[in-house]
Amino acid sequence: VYCTKLKGMAQKEKCKETKKAVSKSPSATPASNSNKEDSIFRIPDEDDDGLAQMVSDQNFFRCILVQDIPDSFDRTALYQLFKDFGEIEKLWIHTKTIKNRHGRATIIFKHAEHAELAEAIMNETEIKDRTLQVHIGVPPSERLKASSKREKERQQRKLNKQRENALLFNAMNDDVNAFNVPSFSYFPPSAPNMAVNGYPPFFNGRGRGRGRGRGRGAY
Repeated sequence: VYCTKLKGMAQKEKCKETKKAVSKSPSATPASNSNKEDSIFRIPDEDDDGLAQMVSDQNFFRCILVQDIPDSFDRTALYQLFKDFGEIEKLWIHTKTIKNRHGRATIIFKHAEHAELAEAIMNETEIKDRTLQVHIGVPPSERLKASSKREKERQQRKLNKQRENALLFNAMNDDVNAFNVPSFSYFPPSAPNMAVNGYPPFFNGRGRGRGRGRGRGAY
């Protein structure tokens, strides 16, 4: 019986040693790291609009926006560049569009001090042929307010321009009507050679100079 117990204890110790060896083996570590990195990156079903919802007023201070990323950089290269600043919860490169032609990415760190450190060190850093722009974002609510304000200002400028153009066209019509000529019309060939609104006279309906009614020199 005693020998049987010793044999059972020896097998248990051998099993423990085997488990330790497997957990410490080099082949096990890259697999776990790979799985961790895959959870950090964008998955196929995620789009930019959905990922943007991950940045909120409660965690924006842990998020950095990286701009002007070299074209040769993929998500793995970007992760390797920023992983030493601290644990990263999520990282994605934005889809390139007309407005986003030079590469842009969002990185969410687990701790705010890691995001601050990444901003302080990596901002204005030369990477290949680009200069990285790294900044901690602003609260989404403030960003929406600023966007709404810019849109209102743009609409107001558009309205002011329309009113300005209307006044200008009305003034031009009044000047033209003073000569009994239809608005925005051209002078017929029989019209007298007279200057209107400071413009040179018309010569029998033809342009002056080499254009002779066509291209440069024509009025």
